[in-house]
This record gives sequence, structure tokens and C-alpha cells, in this order.
Amino acid sequence: MEVAPKNLLEDFSVSEEPVTLTAPSLGQERMRVYLRVRPFTESEINAGEKQNCIDVEDSRVLVTHAPSSSHTFKNCSYGHGQGKMERTHHRFTFSRIFDENTTQKAFFDDTVLGTVKEFIDGQNCLLFTYGVTNSGKTYTVQGNPKEAGILPRALDVIFNSVGNRQLSRASLKPHMFSDVLKINSALMAENEKVKESVLKLADHDVKSLLLSTRPDMTSMIGSDVSHITTNSTMSDDSLMVRESVTSVDSQSRDREEAAIDIEMQGQIKVLIYVSFAEIYNEQVFDLLEPLPKKKNARRHVLQLREDKNGTPYVKGLNEIHVSSADEAYKVLTVGKRNLQMACTKLNHNSSRSHCIFMIKLIKVVDKEDPHLARTSMLSFCDLAGSERYTKTQSMGERIKEAGNINTSLLTLGRCITILRHNQMNKDHPQIVPFRESKLTRLFQSFFSGKGRASMIVNVNQNASTFDETLHALKYSAVAKQIMEEEEKACNLPLPGVNEDSDLEDDDDERIQVWKKKIILTTFLQELEKKVSQLRKQLVEEKVKNTKMEVSIREEVCQEMALQMVRLETAHSESLERERANAEDLVDYKVDLLTQSLRINRKRKRKEADHLLEEKESVLKEAQQSV
Repeated sequence: MEVAPKNLLEDFSVSEEPVTLTAPSLGQERMRVYLRVRPFTESEINAGEKQNCIDVEDSRVLVTHAPSSSHTFKNCSYGHGQGKMERTHHRFTFSRIFDENTTQKAFFDDTVLGTVKEFIDGQNCLLFTYGVTNSGKTYTVQGNPKEAGILPRALDVIFNSVGNRQLSRASLKPHMFSDVLKINSALMAENEKVKESVLKLADHDVKSLLLSTRPDMTSMIGSDVSHITTNSTMSDDSLMVRESVTSVDSQSRDREEAAIDIEMQGQIKVLIYVSFAEIYNEQVFDLLEPLPKKKNARRHVLQLREDKNGTPYVKGLNEIHVSSADEAYKVLTVGKRNLQMACTKLNHNSSRSHCIFMIKLIKVVDKEDPHLARTSMLSFCDLAGSERYTKTQSMGERIKEAGNINTSLLTLGRCITILRHNQMNKDHPQIVPFRESKLTRLFQSFFSGKGRASMIVNVNQNASTFDETLHALKYSAVAKQIMEEEEKACNLPLPGVNEDSDLEDDDDERIQVWKKKIILTTFLQELEKKVSQLRKQLVEEKVKNTKMEVSIREEVCQEMALQMVRLETAHSESLERERANAEDLVDYKVDLLTQSLRINRKRKRKEADHLLEEKESVLKEAQQSV
């Protein structure tokens, strides 16, 4: 699946008519999403978990009914969740739905058998399970010796199909994601020793191996197992997984008899390699490496790297050459022993990590010294189940594990949502957060056009986990809308030899390659033309903006000059008014002072006259008396 480039013309076009550019479509179809419903256990029925929460209408439609104890029902009752009681019912459509009566054989035939055929034909494929804890994911993938899961059955079909077409010597080995290397006799001998050491582990007694390497599981072995089973709500798949781990008799296991006809592929020889890894607390570990026996010893952490094409792979992961389904089954058994498991309230054999079992098929022409090799990969990923602390009542290390599990599953859900958004809004794509989790980083190639992914959604019918189940169903509904591109693995030249092809369908492949090149070349030419137009428009816009800036500056300067004149005039007028007011005030004060002086002078004259009159009066009186 390719992410279409953004159409920049719609954002920058001014006068020209938009020209829509779309990436070439190379055979797209929707992601296949299957649903499997786990049956109730006797303990779950006794606990009242059976409340008809899930109703399978037909082979494609499922309806959920929220129980009264769920958050979904309560939110709708109290006016939240769109405030309508009818929102307690949800309808989902899947590629195929399998009820609790479906057998392992029927499930494999209807879901995985076609994927195995695509893998043998040269397609990279991914099958991953998704669901809450205790929903039957591990049982679906691995099963048990009496009822094999999809992974052992796929191994049987692969080896039934290739028959005697295997190379007698493992002179080729996978490298990085899809490259192939020629190896010499010394490296072949070293690889054979690694294989023998892994297969020897499968012949050891499981109980002694677990007691010596994982003392923390002592309480889960022997007589304690029956005690846990009697006093808990252990799911059927937990018991089946334990049974498969404690039995390594590959001869008595349930076998798949189906085979795929590969005669049309011509005279070819094959090599099959398998590897087994787990992602635990956001760290990648090789499950085929023995666990350290020392108490506080740390396991070797593997790193994710990218090949020359930018495709992620696990560096240093052991890839074991297997020549039969029994050998591959033994490798699977050894890896299962090293898986991180723990006991929780919901599942007494709960996976605490995501495990990925990878099968690589190398095809070459049946000749002495082949020049080309074709590789394809089939990956089975058993995801750890999402869980809530309030439901599992985990403590200590279990809480940290649950946090990392939920975070990686949330990132996977975000990637699925954004992939769907980008396909619906090709002109405004968002960045898909593949790098935020180791799990999504490994899934990136399958979601980006280098393979096909199929999703198996496992659900239980318990009322207590309805909210978590509904959340998983909603994500699966989004995943079903994702369009995938079919891109088969190509022929790879082996190092140090010519690139001549002797495969029968090489001419058709070259034609397809040339068609793709022509389409891409035309697409790139249109892009270059559009970039040139956008550059021209950008220059014109810069010139236009420069002229506009000059004009605006002139207008601003003129306006500022007029404003200064107006301010100066107003200031002068204000000064004149203040001067006139001051003069009026001075005149008024002078008038007051003059008037005051006049009154004072008049008063003094009157006093002088009065004094004179008194003196004359006294003088007259004196004269008369004489």
C-alpha cells in the first residue's frame, strides 16, 4: 500500500485549472479481517458472565448488546455516549465470522489456507491476532497437539506442498528483510550446529527445564496446576497452551493433510527458514536463545535495523533451516517455553509479550549454480491481550507489562486509523506513527505495500470484559476499510553472480516491472512539470508582493506626513488659545488692582478731610474761650 503524494496544486493554484495527480493503483483490495468467538467455560457460566452480549446474525454480521454493568450502558443511560439508549447496540461487518462451534480445521481452511498459497506463490504475508486478554488468541494461533492451530497447520501445508523440492544443502540463507546470501561450507556447518542445539532443547523434559530456568513458574507445574484450574476462571485456550508446552511429541500431534499444487511454478528448489521472536516491555528478544540460568542475568536484547530499501528487520535473530514440519514444530515448541507468561485474575497463563513466528521461503531454479533467488515471508503474530488493572488486579511487574502491552496496542490502533484516514484524504495525509512502537515498526512493511496483512479478531462473550471487547471490535472495523496493494516478492540476484533469470515467469515479471516504471516515469514527469509551474507562480507572487509593499510604504509615508501637519497645526492653535487666555487673565488682574488703588486713595482723602475739620473745630473752641 502506497501513500499517495499530496496534491499541492489545490493549495497554491491561482488562475490555472487544477490538475489532479494520483499514484498508480496496482491491484488494491480491502484487508481481510476475521472474527472468532470463544465459547464459555463452565466457571464463566457459573459466574454469570453469560448475558447474551454478542449475537452472530450471519457469517459476516455481528451485533453487540451492552450489559447493564458495562461503562457503555451506563454512559448511554446517563446521557453520555450520544445520549441515546439505542447506542448500546452496535453492528459490525467482517470478512467472515466463526462462532464458538468452529473447529480448528474449519477455521484454518476458510482463513489461512489461501494466505499460505499466496506465500508459496511469492507474496509476503502477515497474520496477526487482536483482542482482549483471555479471548483465545494463542489457542487460535498455536493450538495444542490434539487440536493444532493455524501456525502448525500452515507448516504442514507448506512442507506437504514443496515435497521433495527442497535443496539438499542449505547453501543460501536469508539476510535482513528479504535479501539472500550464499554461504560457504564453514557457515553451513555453523548454522547446522545452531539448529542441532535448538532441536535438542525440544527433547528435554519440560518440567525440569522450566524449574531450572524459570523458578517463578514452579507453582504452575505439577499438582499446583490442577489446583489453579479448579479454583479459577482459566480459559480453555490457557489449558490448551499449557498442554502443548508440556508435550513435545511431534509424532502424535494433529496434522494437516492439505497441500498446494506448485507444478505451475516450474522446475524450482526451495529452502525454508523459521525464526521466533517476542516483544517484551518494548524490547525484542530471540525465543530460540536459551534463557540465562543465573538469577539476575539479563537476556540479550535485539535491535531493529533497516535494510537498503528502508525496510525494518530484527538484527541478530536466529533463522533456523528446517527440512520438515516436525522440525519446524520442535522449533516452535522451544520458543514457546521461553515466552513471557504470567498469572492474572482473568487468565492464569497470560502472555506478557507479543510473539512473532516468521517463515521464510527461498526459491531458486533447479540447476547447479542458480543466479537468482526469490524470497517470501509468512509471519504469525500472537499479540498479547489488552487488559485493565481493575479487571486483572495485576501488581508490580505485571502492571509495567500491561502498560507496555496496552501502549503498543494503542499505537497499532492509531496506525490503523491514520492509514484509513490517509486513504480517504489523499490530499491531506497524516504521519503514521509506526516508529512509536517496536510492534508497529515491524508491521510497517506489510502496511506499506511490501506485503499483505490479515487480522484475526478473537473475542470472548463475557459481560465483565464487554467494554474492552467493543473497543477491539471498533478498531477491527477501521482495519477492514484499509486498502492493501498486492506486491509479490521479486527475484534477487545472489552476491557475486550474473543477473540472468531462468524462471519461467520472468518475462511476465519484467513486463510488469516495465509497466510500473512507465507509470512511475509519467507520474514523475507530471510532478516535475507541476513543480516548475509552482516555481513560476512563486516568483510572480514575490514580484507582486514586492510592488505591493512599495505602494503600501508610500501610502503610509504620505499619511504619516499629513498626520504630522495636522498635529503641528493643532499644537499651534492650542498655544494661541493658551496665550490669549493668559492675556485676558492679566488684564483682569490689572483692572482689579487699579480699582483697589482708587478706592484706597479715596478713603485716605476722606480721612484727611475729617481730621482737618476736627482740628479747625478745636481751634475755634479755643479762641472762643479766650
